Amino acid sequence: MDYKEIDRIVDQKDIYNREIYEAFKPLVIRSIKQYCFNGQDMDELINEGLEEITYAILDYDKERKVTFTAYLKARLRFFYLGKNRDKKHLSLNIKSPTADSNEEYIDLLKADCDLTKYIERRAEVRRLYENVRKLPPRQQDVVYKYYLEEKDSDNVCQELGISKPAFYRSKGAGIDKLRKYYKGEDGHEIISKFVN
Repeated sequence: MDYKEIDRIVDQKDIYNREIYEAFKPLVIRSIKQYCFNGQDMDELINEGLEEITYAILDYDKERKVTFTAYLKARLRFFYLGKNRDKKHLSLNIKSPTADSNEEYIDLLKADCDLTKYIERRAEVRRLYENVRKLPPRQQDVVYKYYLEEKDSDNVCQELGISKPAFYRSKGAGIDKLRKYYKGEDGHEIISKFVN
């Protein structure tokens, strides 16, 4: 098949013309051997390559000043390289071959912090956010902006359009309600971690 015939088929997006598939079948096979063959069924890989030719015909843009053959060659290369990637899921619970005892990979990782304390802290913060959401809207806004966003009282007053006395009343009432939400626990200590 000559280049003029290939250009005609590609320009017309004639994906049903069997000649173009037969003409590029050797390129598909060479691409498989060069980039992919890893024990998979060769017929299946060829069929996938022929299907990729269909997509290449539909996606080809002549304005890019690249011949269809060069475009297809690059496309097949990346297609088969992508198929060649082994998808392995490794577990950190596998015994380490370099460890002296029966240590697993997970045991060899070093943590910069105490993971238990970190998880407990995250749970406390999540619970605090949930309790802040229970407050009336004005108190919620004041507590959130002042303590969690760490804005000063002047900025909070300006953003919310409230006076200083209204700010202090909302802040105090919000903190008091948060302490009540933690009744049965040391609510003062829990709130103090976040507001002091």
